[in-house]
Amino acid sequence: MKKVRGYLRYLNGIQESILKDSELDVDYLKEQKYFNFQFEDWYGYNIGIKGKGRKFVLENLIRIYKEWKIKLEELNCEFYLAIWLFDPFIEQSEIVCAIDSKIEYYENEAFLNSNQSEKFISENFKPFNEMLVEFTWIRKVNIEPTYEWEMEWLRERYEFDHEYFTDQRFYKKLKEKPYHVAENDDGKIYFRKIGDVWIGKKY
Repeated sequence: MKKVRGYLRYLNGIQESILKDSELDVDYLKEQKYFNFQFEDWYGYNIGIKGKGRKFVLENLIRIYKEWKIKLEELNCEFYLAIWLFDPFIEQSEIVCAIDSKIEYYENEAFLNSNQSEKFISENFKPFNEMLVEFTWIRKVNIEPTYEWEMEWLRERYEFDHEYFTDQRFYKKLKEKPYHVAENDDGKIYFRKIGDVWIGKKY
């Protein structure tokens, strides 16, 4: 019980900070053409690990979305605005907006399309799923990159042999069955799927 009360005090204690930290910085948006707010970046990975925390994150996501939408509409220009709801890593969830040249990237390139049904799995967010029904959700893939240059690290760079062999087993499996492979000037990038990300908008 003490741990629960402590967790609730922690959530209540950061709510005022979230109100300030999540304010839409219009000047930054106009300069960089995008702006985002992510819970994990500001408050750590453990913010959404419990039921109360999940509700806390969801409530703030919806509140921030609505506040940003009003401000963006006042700019009288085309914009991208969405909730990125990560499943199961809800603490990674964020609000993202973009204007001008960045709209295309966030609209069509930020995530890979999912080959699974786009039907929103509200059961994954029970008992708070009713908070999300006012949004239209599109399912995308949350992937994690591993770079080819990481895989080529020599054994001598590791402090312990077992860490080297553990990584090599992981890399071998990843190369055999990657979810997606891309390439840039530094070599290949191997991606593995770690979950879903639901893109939520209100039309």
